[in-house]
Formats: sequence, structure tokens, C-alpha cells
Amino acid sequence: MSSSPKDFELSPTKLARRNKILAVAEDLVKRQGYRATTMEALADAALISKATLYSYFGDKDAVFAAVSAQLAADILKAIDAVSRTDDSSVAKVSGMLLAKHNMIFDRYRSSPFAHEILENRVTAAPDIFNALDSDIVARLTKVLKEHGLKQASASSMARILYYASKGIADNSADARSMRSDIGLFVSTVM
Repeated sequence: MSSSPKDFELSPTKLARRNKILAVAEDLVKRQGYRATTMEALADAALISKATLYSYFGDKDAVFAAVSAQLAADILKAIDAVSRTDDSSVAKVSGMLLAKHNMIFDRYRSSPFAHEILENRVTAAPDIFNALDSDIVARLTKVLKEHGLKQASASSMARILYYASKGIADNSADARSMRSDIGLFVSTVM
């Protein structure tokens, strides 16, 4: 899991405990939803006391902001891996978009609380997800520039591709159709 500046102040044992709390929190919210996940339930599931949990996170929103920050870091890591491939521009852009949307599908869309989770992530951690959107558009812009588009065109195309892919992903019934539709969209537009 990724680290925030404060994580560097934690001992390896405390960092491992913090990462365990985040993993348990993500699993718990998938199983019972954000609203039903309490600090007490999280402490019980993580096999720690509530006092220990509160020594790491001030409240439930802080826990899920940290889970969201981890998700954003994982998404960017996956996108960066795709951006370094020697694929064609169409394959690379499709791969970058799918790196993000596949991760969301894999982690959350199978949950009966997917809508609640995804809606809450945006409202509970808007700065994290706004920054993620900007970071992804910037990475797409860079790839499009490397493949011959001028800055203004690359930036506009990156925004169009990214936000259209979000609409496709949000309205896909399953991951397979999402992958197919995003691939078709990118190949048609590019």
C-alpha cells in the first residue's frame, strides 16, 4: 500500500497495522456498505481496540479518506505501468483508461453496496478523486503528445476520452462489456 508523508513517521509495525486497518475497512465496506460500517465494527474486524483504531484515524471519514488515497495511488501506479509500454497509441490509451476502470470494477462493482460506496467516495474524499481525475488526464495528455498531438489538442482529447470512459464504465452492466465498449470508443475516436 502507498504511503503518505505521515506514514514515514510510523514504525514498520505501526505502518503494517495501519495498512491492515485500511484493508479490513475496504473489505468491510464492500460486505456491509459504508453507512453500516462503524468504527466499532472496523475495530472488531481488524482485531484491535477502538482506542487503537482512533490512535490511527480520528473518525470513519478519515479511514475512508485513507482508503480512497490508497485506491488513487494504486490506480495511478497501474496507469503508469501501461503508459510505459511500447503499445500503439490506441492500445496504450485504452489500456490506461481500463487500468482505472478495471480496478474500480474489481474492487467495488461486485459489492451489493457498489453504488453507495462509489457515491460516498466522491462525496467523502472529493479532493482525492478530483486530483485523481486531473492526474489521469495529465498522463493521457502526455501520451497523446508523445504520439503527435499538439498540447491543446492532446489536452482536449485526453479530457474527452477520460470523461467519456467514466460514463461508459458507470453505465456498464459488467466488466466485459465495459472493456469492449471503452476499447471500441477509443479506437473509433482515435
